[in-house]
Amino acid sequence: MESCHEQPMDPCLPKREAVVARLKRRVEGYRNHHSQALPLYQQNVASQYNQEREHTQQLQQRYFESKAKKPKKDKGPMASTGTAGMASTGHQGASGLGGPMGGPMGAQQRMLPQGPMSGPMMGP
Repeated sequence: MESCHEQPMDPCLPKREAVVARLKRRVEGYRNHHSQALPLYQQNVASQYNQEREHTQQLQQRYFESKAKKPKKDKGPMASTGTAGMASTGHQGASGLGGPMGGPMGAQQRMLPQGPMSGPMMGP
């Protein structure tokens, strides 16, 4: 059996050249499109970033203006019993050590087995 690589006058050589030429044209078209589209893309991305930055600055300015307009409230003894009051009075949360993480001892306590469950749901 003969292959296209052995003989230079093989009939499949022109077909192969046509395929390679077609692929080269296609790749060149992709390169041209990319070189034309890239500057437009970069320009649009820069514009989008500028709009987002301006919007963020406007929101930040509105936030600080509204914060400056609000009068500061006096915190009496009843106001200090909120979440900050719980931490200062010794409330320790679910882990037993205060705070959401609980520290390394809290992790150990959570990992300890609780023993067999007893109650109406458990069988003999």
